[in-house]
Amino acid sequence: MAKTRRHKRAIESYIAVIILVIVTLAIGVALYTYFNGLVAHNQANTGLEITSVSLSAPSGGTTGSTCPLSFATIPSGTTSSGTTGSTCAPSGGTTGYLSITVQNTGSLALKNIIVVVNGPGVSTSTTLMTGSGTSATPVTINPGQSYSTILTITGATAGNEYAVYVSASTSTGSSVSSSVVNVIAQG
Repeated sequence: MAKTRRHKRAIESYIAVIILVIVTLAIGVALYTYFNGLVAHNQANTGLEITSVSLSAPSGGTTGSTCPLSFATIPSGTTSSGTTGSTCAPSGGTTGYLSITVQNTGSLALKNIIVVVNGPGVSTSTTLMTGSGTSATPVTINPGQSYSTILTITGATAGNEYAVYVSASTSTGSSVSSSVVNVIAQG
């Protein structure tokens, strides 16, 4: 009978050790899951992509030394529409229209979205706004959403290539930019 009691205590101690190991593993798994989720939440990704862009602009001036009154002569050696020499260009500049769609591919909301266009005769940046006049507010694009607009671009000429990119700030204050997209203005 004494032998049975010792055997019973030995089994009880093995069961106690097994239970302690299981509880320890369960606590370890729970802590790992909690901290892994916490780190993933704090490492939110950002992404901004131009999904479509096109630029329509009037054709450049005509080549020649005599320009109509509404045009101004561009000095020799300067190119306006792919030609060299004395070229005519509208005196008030040309107006083109940039059609652009921007998508938030990250996991944070984007605000203060700025479209930048650079090229011959154009160097401009425009903050995207909704509404008009005094009620205009900056556009915010939530994760996974897109925003489309048409912007007026002064100085654009058909046939010229323009670099377009978009920058924004995230809801946490960091900055993000899209890749540069080169677009040829269509007449």
